[in-house]
Formats: sequence, C-alpha cells, structure tokens
Amino acid sequence: MAYTTLSKSRFMAGLQCPKNLYLSIFQKELATPTDPATQRLFDEGKLVGLEAQKRFPGGVLVDVPYYAPEKALEKTDELIKQGVTTLYEPAFIFNDLLVRVDILHRKTPSSPWQIIEVKSTTSVKEEHFIDLAIQFYILKKYGLTVQSGRLMFLNRNCVYPNLENLFVIEELTEELDQFFPMIEKNLVKFKTLLAQPSVPEVEVGPQCTSPYECPFMNHCWSRLNLPNPGVMNLYRMGEKKFDYLKDGIVELTDPRLSDLNGIQKRMVEVAKSGQPFIDRKGIKQEIKTWKYPFYFFDFETIGFAIPRYHGASPYNQIPFQFSCDILEDETAEIKHVEYLHDTSSDPREEVATRIVEAIGPTGSVISYN
Repeated sequence: MAYTTLSKSRFMAGLQCPKNLYLSIFQKELATPTDPATQRLFDEGKLVGLEAQKRFPGGVLVDVPYYAPEKALEKTDELIKQGVTTLYEPAFIFNDLLVRVDILHRKTPSSPWQIIEVKSTTSVKEEHFIDLAIQFYILKKYGLTVQSGRLMFLNRNCVYPNLENLFVIEELTEELDQFFPMIEKNLVKFKTLLAQPSVPEVEVGPQCTSPYECPFMNHCWSRLNLPNPGVMNLYRMGEKKFDYLKDGIVELTDPRLSDLNGIQKRMVEVAKSGQPFIDRKGIKQEIKTWKYPFYFFDFETIGFAIPRYHGASPYNQIPFQFSCDILEDETAEIKHVEYLHDTSSDPREEVATRIVEAIGPTGSVISYN
C-alpha cells in the first residue's frame, strides 16, 4: 500500500494526527458525515474566498477540480508562461506535496510573486503560519520567485453596507522560513507512514479537537467504550482528562479521582449516590424574586462571515427566531408564542416587533444559560 501525493490539507491533517492522515486516504468512509452546521461554515468560507478575489481584479481562475491535479498543474504553467499577473487557485507540486494557492499575484509579468492565503477568521491563528509556510516552501522549490506570503482575513471593524475594509492583509513572510525544516522532516515521515499496511496506533488526546475537530473522532472514541457519563464528561476538565484516561481512570466512581473543583465533585457525588442534585433552596430563593407573568424565553441567532445587514460586522450574531412560553399566574395554562424568520431579508426588526408583542411591560423573563 503506497500513496505518494499529498495535498496541503492532508499534510496539515497529518500534523494534527498521523492517524487522521492515514484514514483520510485509505479509510475515508470512517469519517463522520459533514453536518449542516459545518457545511454552512464551509460555504461561508467559499463566499469569503470569492469576495477576496475581487480585491485582486482581473485574475484568472484555474478552474480545475481538486480531483484532477495534473490538469490544474498544466493550466497553471500555461497561464504563468502567458504572463498572467493574478491567478486564483493555481496548483504547484514539489516532492509529491501539492498546493493550491488562494490568490497568487505579481505587479508585472517580470515581478516577483506574492502569495495571499484567504481565511474566514477575524484574526491570525498559529496554524495559519504553517499553512502559508507550506505554500511558500513549495512555490520556492517549484522555481518561482516569491517575494512575500500574506494572510488575508476578515476585519471585525468592517460595518455593512461599506465593505471596502472587509479584509485585513497581514505580512507574515519573515516568520515562514523557520517552518521549512519541519515541513521537510514531516514529508519524509508521512511518506513512510502512508507506505505502511496498517493504521498507525495513536491514543486519543487534545489533538482530536485542536486546532480542528478531527472527522474521525467519533470512530476513534467509540472504540474506547467509555462510560457516559464518565470522567471524560466532567465539567471543564481540559487536557487533564487525557491523563486520567492513560491511567485507566474513566468511571466517576473511581477512588483515584482527585484535585476536582466544586462542580466536578458534585458530579462525582451524584454518580456515586445515583440521586440527582437539585438546589431546592437556591431555586426557591430565586423564584421569590420573580413577578408574574413569567416569560420563558429562548432565541436563536446566526452570524455571517460577510455581513449583509445594516450596521452588522463579520460574525455579528443576528436573531432570527424566538419562542416564548407564558405563565400569567400559578393557576393559568401556559401560552406559547413563537416566530421564525424564513426569508433572506433582515430579520431584526420583525423579531424585535414580535418579541415586544409577546412580552408585556411587567413580569419576569426567564432564559436558560
């Protein structure tokens, strides 16, 4: 079994977890299907990429699918030879590592190139340096004269309808060379890994969710047969839970559990007693402060990477739905009011109007937090 060509995304997956890399190539059917919420994030990212291209107008898209890398490489070479100064998604390969650059730009046909990596985040993250460094490394090895590597990300201070300052471009060139030895080392490591006949053994750990949730996480975790609830479910355990896992401490009743905070201790006590914890005194004291009618209120929001409503910025949370159960007094039946905005128009005014209609001038609003 051998697989010699790596994409940048798979290389990054290998850095996070070698098992992730191996399974993504040879047993991809084990991955958890992409849920609608995650797919929406992917779709938002594509929209951000298209919007970024408008900041470098006149470019040519290497419109070749990712499953046809040879054609993408041929098209890229052809366009560079033609003197094109801006390319969208050009393809390059060196030592069997293939990259597609979001935007490749130069001022003139004889000028050095600039790599622009587009991200739908509002800040620079650690993994972005490696992502850009891989591209910088490959293009240099490929033989191009590359002057700079830049990260293009969303400006949290941009306010709709003025999208002129939607993006921030940050120069990262000086930090990229330091990653080259790591890239070369892991290229060798990953090729050896992918020549193995079996899946590498990797224990679950922080890498399962950092910097991204692994698509094979459910597969790996389900094989552990962990109790639920168990130590891995304890409130805010962080990486400490993996230390317990290595020591075989998985049950909440395990006497070896130590150094727990108040809430964690309470969870353990409930597991041992089998009785739920109800803070009856605290609940009674809280309810005494409430005044009828009671409005049990809940709402949902959505955040767009590219703002589309007046006064909004990237990822501002826009309410589009609410539900409210109303109890007029202790003898009344509960009334239910709800609203869902199901068009693409700005939902805020209509949602606010419906809330004002549902909730009177007196009473208590109760929401879950």
